[in-house]
Amino acid sequence: MTTTVSAAATGKPTTTPAPAAARTPLAHTYAPLMPYVANWQHLAPGYFEQTPLPAGGLAMYYAPYVMDRVVDYRERVNNLPECTECIGRIALLRAGDIGRRVWIQVGDGAVEGPYFVTDVAARHDIPGLLRRGWVVDVDWETGQRWQMRGPIPVTVYSDPPSGWTPVPTAQATSTATPAPPQVGATPSQVALEAGGAAVR
Repeated sequence: MTTTVSAAATGKPTTTPAPAAARTPLAHTYAPLMPYVANWQHLAPGYFEQTPLPAGGLAMYYAPYVMDRVVDYRERVNNLPECTECIGRIALLRAGDIGRRVWIQVGDGAVEGPYFVTDVAARHDIPGLLRRGWVVDVDWETGQRWQMRGPIPVTVYSDPPSGWTPVPTAQATSTATPAPPQVGATPSQVALEAGGAAVR
């Protein structure tokens, strides 16, 4: 899938999906996009079931510290166990995905994983995410390792391909969040220093 990322008059990035012909699944690179629904209650399978994989679409990344807070909450409230072999933490579409281990391929590159699903889309955000071709949010550390500056095309798999071997640069981490920002730094300064957009 090819996308065009541009700054709209508001300064916020927008994505335009490629023509339908460009979204045709390619062997070993992209899976079908998840179908659009106007209301989360129309998801099939439902919100509390697992997302069918493989699924292709756009990956985005969390701001620093956000995934850490999510994981702390999930461990405390949902008794989410640790995943010591996982190389990153991600958010998928459905609540049924929490605790799942998945593998991700960026473009036609190597398949990496496992990634631990620790967060999900808010129900009211689902139509907008699907409209934009979103499939996954990755943690800050993964976004930095992938040198993300905006959405990128990926494929998410439920299992690694046969004969798969781990990517040497993708190592499991327990807590890889960078050191806290300087005292008195605003969220916008932190995001800008990290290469992200200003937080409003």
